[in-house]
Amino acid sequence: ADRFSLDQVLLAPVGIQPLKDQQGADFIHRYAMTALAAQADPRLLPSLLDAPLLPAPQQDRRNYTVDTLARLQALLQIAGMKPQIFAMIGADSLLGIHKWRHPERVLSLCDWIVAARPEYKLGETPENAFAHAVAAVPASIQVTKDADEQHGEFLRLTHPDGAATHIWFLPQMHEEVSATALRAAIAREAFEGEDWDASLLPEPVAEYIRKTGLYVGPPVDRSR
Repeated sequence: ADRFSLDQVLLAPVGIQPLKDQQGADFIHRYAMTALAAQADPRLLPSLLDAPLLPAPQQDRRNYTVDTLARLQALLQIAGMKPQIFAMIGADSLLGIHKWRHPERVLSLCDWIVAARPEYKLGETPENAFAHAVAAVPASIQVTKDADEQHGEFLRLTHPDGAATHIWFLPQMHEEVSATALRAAIAREAFEGEDWDASLLPEPVAEYIRKTGLYVGPPVDRSR
């Protein structure tokens, strides 16, 4: 929000993620924790934009980003609003964007902010980061490097229809922590008495997890 002077940041937990096993907490708990985390900054807003889809005959109930962004644009249009939209993802998601539904179209719907993630540090140098990002973009999209005084270097995507969107980078957001590792640590505390580091989460979220007993289950053997 600071780097890109954003008025609002929607935090939208996903109903059913198409590319991940559905493990962890139910949506209602994930939304509640999102709302608690959002209290830290008035620009952060919990959003139901990507909530579980209502059941319908023969409907694919998985949540696809291309549909979510189109739905957001439609809602803004109905409200008579035309803000600039950014979608923020981790570097691992960008590198796997070829697996997404309609990757060419999804990249054309808005600008993108890509943050470093554990094991996905956007390369050791900016040039390396750009090379990885360019390789991930579908071949039908022309990619050129550009820069401005406010944001530094970024990628300009020119789509087949001539429209342009951009990919911006936040390499400094890298943190050596992942949700998977944190959930495993919480489970180990329950079964092995090993304390987990609650400082990794906003205090209201850590307290919610302790009170509800989320993520406490028998240890899972992932070696098989």
